[in-house]
Amino acid sequence: MTVKTVNPATEQVLSGYEIMTKEMVDNAVSKATKAFKEWKTSADKRAGYLYQVAQVFRKDRDRLAKVITD
Repeated sequence: MTVKTVNPATEQVLSGYEIMTKEMVDNAVSKATKAFKEWKTSADKRAGYLYQVAQVFRKDRDRLAKVITD
């Protein structure tokens, strides 16, 4: 079964989402918990990762700006 997201002003269907079973939710939560434990790190390391991401974005900023605004 699909749940639809509808714009109330226009009644246009914006998107649809499959309803998840309890088992699907439990599985997703289990995977997220495992990933959190594996990726948990210090604030300094997270800051370093974010700095590296920012550098990549800056190098490609013209293309990214075009993608975001088109």
